[in-house]
Amino acid sequence: MKKKEGIIFAALLVCLVGAALVSSFSYNPKTRMVPVLVGCVSLILSIIIFLGEIFPQFRQVFEVDLFTRNKIVARETSMGRWDEKKGLSIAIFWVMLFAVLLFLVGFNIAVPVCVLVYVKLFGKQNWPVSLSVTALIWVFIYGLFQGIMDYTLFEGILFGGII
Repeated sequence: MKKKEGIIFAALLVCLVGAALVSSFSYNPKTRMVPVLVGCVSLILSIIIFLGEIFPQFRQVFEVDLFTRNKIVARETSMGRWDEKKGLSIAIFWVMLFAVLLFLVGFNIAVPVCVLVYVKLFGKQNWPVSLSVTALIWVFIYGLFQGIMDYTLFEGILFGGII
């Protein structure tokens, strides 16, 4: 019964995302750029979820660890309450760190700094991988917002973002 519910939910998700994507084409051309981009990515991911519900072997292809590229193994032990609180505290710390950096130095510095520190410390990656991931993310964000959309990202109060 759980499989049937998962298929129905995934199908509804595909329909909802598809409807939102189709409706976003009626927006002004400059206004619809972000909704269409996000809608296309969301539609692709929701179709992958739908196919994974129908074909479990298809879902296993996408079950990988972000950094080690190994298949995810079901955990035999669950986290205790202390680990959940610690994880929540760490997540709140990262969000607050990003918010403070964003406010002080802006997107163009806050995003690479946070990504680099996160990939290096929590991903436990070597410097070439950490720097490559950071550079790719920064190029994507800068290229999308400032290059393609001609939108100036917040520069932070230290660099004249609030005048």
